[in-house]
Amino acid sequence: MKISTKCKIMGICVLLLVNLGGCKMGNAEVVVNTDILNNEVFKIRDEICTLPQARVVLTNYQNMYATMYGIDLWEREFQGNDLETYVKDLTISRLAQIMAMDYLAEEREISLTKEEKSKIKKAAEDYYKSLNAAEKEYMQVKQADIEKLYTR
Repeated sequence: MKISTKCKIMGICVLLLVNLGGCKMGNAEVVVNTDILNNEVFKIRDEICTLPQARVVLTNYQNMYATMYGIDLWEREFQGNDLETYVKDLTISRLAQIMAMDYLAEEREISLTKEEKSKIKKAAEDYYKSLNAAEKEYMQVKQADIEKLYTR
């Protein structure tokens, strides 16, 4: 996997500052954390999107583009912008949507069943086991991070 971790982390933080910094979603303030040493990318209310969680989604997009289109995200142009920037924007946008939908479900008292929680646990376990060494090293993700993403 051809990824400069420090460069990619900084790119994600810059995108967050531009796209989410200081915004509000309804009554929930979106806070972007530039202190990546704590592995916090952004926060909506009291929920934190961690850097490992963002890397999971980003890596999934990278793998999808590579598998479906044979495209290396870090080297292609997309409508005048590099595809890498587009996919990073897409990643952060998707994570913010997921967290917002999670709050909406909570407000409407919609929750997962025991069966759904069991399926999530199994799916997170299977996904984690499917990661190769380079992906695990880059993402620095735990199975619990994946389970949290799936639960949201």
